[in-house]
Amino acid sequence: MSISVLTASSAHNAMFTMLLGFAACLISSLLLIFLSRVLSVGNDKSDGVQKFHVKTTSRLGGVALFIALAVVVALAPSVHIFAAHENYLNSEFQHISFWFLLTAAPVWLAGLIEDLTHRVGPTLRLVMATMAAAWLFGVLGFSVSRTDVWPIDLLLMIPGAPLCVTLLVVAGFTHSVNIV
Repeated sequence: MSISVLTASSAHNAMFTMLLGFAACLISSLLLIFLSRVLSVGNDKSDGVQKFHVKTTSRLGGVALFIALAVVVALAPSVHIFAAHENYLNSEFQHISFWFLLTAAPVWLAGLIEDLTHRVGPTLRLVMATMAAAWLFGVLGFSVSRTDVWPIDLLLMIPGAPLCVTLLVVAGFTHSVNIV
């Protein structure tokens, strides 16, 4: 009976942590929209090819998302997933989350500099995303190991192929929107 009580409590703690992350994202989004209007920083102009907004729009939404992720990672020690393994899972979640945020920092910074200055080209952002994916592969060993498409799964059995496919997926597919 005490395990179910802890599990219900842990679900409550996890939900509270996620709600705090949402609140951090919402508050920082509103502040960034206000500051970008007042200071005229990080705005996307409404003129040009591929522009859909009628009015000037803030491009700083990634800052709010990064703040929300940092809040959730910082509060991760208070989240208890399973009572029997809570210390291990908390430390594991915090370890993976910390390294994920750290490895995402280069591509996030390149995007932020682009949003503020409009002077970072897509090639540099693509290189930063590739470096971030390689760093994540090296630090945590995260990679594409299975796709359920048998020719690609056969290819993934070749040493080094998971790294190459991971770099293609993370850098190439996520930046394909910039090409359109």
